[in-house]
Amino acid sequence: MATFIALCVGSAAERRPRDGFPEGGRLIGLLERALIFVLVVAGQPAAIGFLIAAKSILRFGEIGKGADRKDIEYILIGTLMSFLVAVAVSYLTRLGFVEYGSSWPVS
Repeated sequence: MATFIALCVGSAAERRPRDGFPEGGRLIGLLERALIFVLVVAGQPAAIGFLIAAKSILRFGEIGKGADRKDIEYILIGTLMSFLVAVAVSYLTRLGFVEYGSSWPVS
């Protein structure tokens, strides 16, 4: 996923290193996608909007701290692409269960 985003936006190597946990962004992305999957399975896809809003608020703070616009755009594009893939996979999985007659956890 990161390679695809880097191809679309630019090389990740061009970005300057950030402070924070090593591989923290990767872990956050995995947790976000897992949460999106759980929300779709639970029949609460509207709650994904709150996840997007929360992440946007956190990222808006970085703009005020003087973060580079290119870095912020890279993060936002990556986040939206990640969310799009997570939602698509979640609904395709749900469709697969419904289509092939397996019981789905949510009515």
